[in-house]
Amino acid sequence: MIKAFRETPWYEEYRRVQDNPAYGQGKMLRALSDLVGRVIGERWRDSFVFRQEDIHSANGNDAFELQQEDNRIVICGPNGISMASGLNHYLKKYALVNFNPLFASNVKMPERLPALTGRIRRSTSYDVRYALNFCTYSYTMAFWGWKEYEALLDWFALNGVNLMLDIVGQEEVQRRFLREYGYSEEEIGAYIPGPAYLPWFFMQNMSGFGGPLPEKWFEQRVELARRMHDRMQAFGIRPVLMGFAGMVPGDFGAKHPEASVIEQGLWCGFSRPAMLRVCGSEGKDCFGPAADTFYAKQEEVFGPITHYYAVDPFHEGGKMGDMDPTAVYHRVQRKMLEHDPQAVWLLMQWQGQITDAKLSGLCRPEQALVLDLQADRRPYHAMMERHKVPWIWSMVHNFGGRMGVDGDVVTLARDIPAAWQGSSYMKGIGAAPEAFDSGPVMYDLLFDMAWEDGPVDCGQYVREYAKSRYGGSDSHLERAWDILLHTAYWKKDMYAQGAGESVINARPSETFRSASTWGHSAFEYDQKALEQALPELIAAYDDYQDSETFRYDLVDVAKQILSNAANSLHRQMMAAYYGRNLDLFEKLSGKFLDLIRLEDRILGFCPDFTLENWIQASRSVLAGADEQEKDLFEFNARALITTWGDYQNSEDCLLDYSNRQWAGVTESYCLKRWEHFVRRYTDSLKTGREPEPFAYFPMEWEWANRKTREDAPEHAASGDSLKMLAEKVFREYSQTAMERDEAYQAVSEPVNLALGLQVTGSMEADPAYPYVNLTDGRLDTVWKAAKVQWPVSLTIDLGRESYISRIEFSMPQVAGDFPLSYSVEVFEKGAWTALPVAERETLLGTISVPCSCIASGVRLSLREKQPWGLPAELAGFSVYGFERPSL
Repeated sequence: MIKAFRETPWYEEYRRVQDNPAYGQGKMLRALSDLVGRVIGERWRDSFVFRQEDIHSANGNDAFELQQEDNRIVICGPNGISMASGLNHYLKKYALVNFNPLFASNVKMPERLPALTGRIRRSTSYDVRYALNFCTYSYTMAFWGWKEYEALLDWFALNGVNLMLDIVGQEEVQRRFLREYGYSEEEIGAYIPGPAYLPWFFMQNMSGFGGPLPEKWFEQRVELARRMHDRMQAFGIRPVLMGFAGMVPGDFGAKHPEASVIEQGLWCGFSRPAMLRVCGSEGKDCFGPAADTFYAKQEEVFGPITHYYAVDPFHEGGKMGDMDPTAVYHRVQRKMLEHDPQAVWLLMQWQGQITDAKLSGLCRPEQALVLDLQADRRPYHAMMERHKVPWIWSMVHNFGGRMGVDGDVVTLARDIPAAWQGSSYMKGIGAAPEAFDSGPVMYDLLFDMAWEDGPVDCGQYVREYAKSRYGGSDSHLERAWDILLHTAYWKKDMYAQGAGESVINARPSETFRSASTWGHSAFEYDQKALEQALPELIAAYDDYQDSETFRYDLVDVAKQILSNAANSLHRQMMAAYYGRNLDLFEKLSGKFLDLIRLEDRILGFCPDFTLENWIQASRSVLAGADEQEKDLFEFNARALITTWGDYQNSEDCLLDYSNRQWAGVTESYCLKRWEHFVRRYTDSLKTGREPEPFAYFPMEWEWANRKTREDAPEHAASGDSLKMLAEKVFREYSQTAMERDEAYQAVSEPVNLALGLQVTGSMEADPAYPYVNLTDGRLDTVWKAAKVQWPVSLTIDLGRESYISRIEFSMPQVAGDFPLSYSVEVFEKGAWTALPVAERETLLGTISVPCSCIASGVRLSLREKQPWGLPAELAGFSVYGFERPSL
């Protein structure tokens, strides 16, 4: 039995802090002293003194001051977060210490406390420094306990975060809410999904999959959440709890016939929860009482601990029916304010989900806060400025936990202060990654920008960053980071969701554009230039090999070079296949498979890049779990990073969305798929027949359902040294090394024959989205028809007969699918010939159509499967092959 918050010691402690300022101050100062001990060791606890003083920035926001008194560092600030930020400033700038529990830490202090001269003062213009995305609670944090969350809160406090999305334990709120409407424990268990899928449940996208949750889970997560809230209160981090927009189970209308319910259909093959009609109902109003019940149950579980609430009505394709969005947003906020007059509604601006109509419905725009989720790539904040709605400049950076050396240091360093200067309603900055799995420098810089008044010098910043990350530097590390800055971390011009992907992680195919539906493999940097960072890191190995941060970065860069090489090798081996050159195909495919094995061995040198950590966390997160419960949680862990769901969900769009470059996954999952592919295509060349058809899902589903207690470990430690393997990567798999390989030189890769060519269509294009966007080689530009008219045909005249190996077209990069069918034809021997195409329920991502013919033209036709009411649009249309008729 989970007690109500007011019946627990947590409530007594909360009230004591709220009602007794002296006690609250003492608790805050003790929390900061404890923070020192946890981060750099108990030896240093007494070397830092914290004093709460009323110092602020020019516009009234946080500031901190540092000075030295005798042999101690005195840190002053108005609250715990400002003083923790001061501590972090000292550690990074003077002690060359960089605490980061997500991307490896350097916490080795110098023998003596570095001295300060004079008084150092820093301030921030931003009221809000926000953190987390709903998805982070799955892709990174699905199986975290107090140990991991305590470290995360320490890191957030040090980096000045004062507002944090918090959905831990929310499933108990849902359970209590549903009980009020007559749901049994069995029905509730079938509705709430497993631990890896809870974020999408709270975002109204799905229900049920991966469950049911054990009773112990509810008890332990509520206790964990209350413990987190206690620490957050001590530091001064405000939690963002859930708001209510009408989500109910799909059978709610059957149980309560008086309720007006809007069915939501499917999201990527999953059944979505239903939504109560928020407004405009002719019958009984069920939304208002349901909202009252929800907020009462949330306060019953967690207490009145915050004024911030997050909910995004009808998220990612939800159906409002005939409701007016202006009225919907007005009523959702009105009910929130009835519960808490000081409520601030946190909204996510994601892919245009928030519109002018919705913002105009806010009854108190000043009590809304819009997270411009991907402001670094697709900013929408002009809309918030028009409506005088406060907003946060945010970056997502990582999607699904997909990994790669990637980021845009330049945009953070320049655009954040520029946005602030040009804004009246920008309230702060935020980090909202779907996962913390790549680019640690991006998070250091983002949070450091909160304390900068203007743009920073990117080169100087990364040099100082490297010093704190490794506890020192030398000429090799400086050159390595200069190379990384001007390649992988330089300004990006093309819109993309996260780092470029590796073909290793893709389901095997003759073609490759991305491993996941909305991913990409379009690297904007010079790959030869990037790989020169590796020998510089290797040269620093002997001096820095004991540093876990150095080893992390060395593995990361080596992995990226192997990923880039794999993409090139895949194109080469398929070109050898199209040329029917068995010997060459065997050489190149053998090297490709050896590369995958090498990547797995290198990844094993960094615990953060291993499957073992993920699986162990899933099996140990629930105290007192039996083997069946451990197996269920392991299934959650395995499925999420491979099939994501079952067959329908996987094939619809989610296969490998959360693919990971981890030791264990790479060899036992990725390699096995590619070995099977190579065998089939080798047999094809030997027999002269087309490769035998093969369904990969059963192989993938079997892997997702494995149980660690039954199987041997899926990664064995390598006997080689990390330095030796890194040298092998550069010696054998750098672009320069491969170009010297005779086998690599022997084939030409298929090229995009349609690049830059004119497309003719069956209807006029919208002038803002012309036909030229289809063949510009970019996925961040789209073509759109000028009006709604179906079907649509698009034709490319290649100008001459060419050998075509595949045809690709890409849907716009948005979350959601398109209810369309398609056909593809090629113009050969004076006539149009239809190609066989796979049947699809809907279209999304990049659709690749294999082809082995000589033709001079290609035609794509699109048709509605059901009345859609929107004009046709595409992000790309490509034709791959060779200008000569054959190899």
